[in-house]
Amino acid sequence: MPKASYQVKQLKLTEATEAWLEAECAKHPEKKPQQILRDRLHDMALKEIHGATVLTGIVARRGIRGDRGGQP
Repeated sequence: MPKASYQVKQLKLTEATEAWLEAECAKHPEKKPQQILRDRLHDMALKEIHGATVLTGIVARRGIRGDRGGQP
């Protein structure tokens, strides 16, 4: 299966996100905005993957299947 490659160009940020990014750039002047966003998205992805892995383990241990709607 080929590896997907995504490039987000001309992303329209909300005013709140722009303010957050401006503050992050002030805290990390050695990083470009793109690197800050890439790092934060990577952190979010790792947390989501970890959460999914934990949940998968729990439902497997309990024998829960999603196609039964949680019913026995």
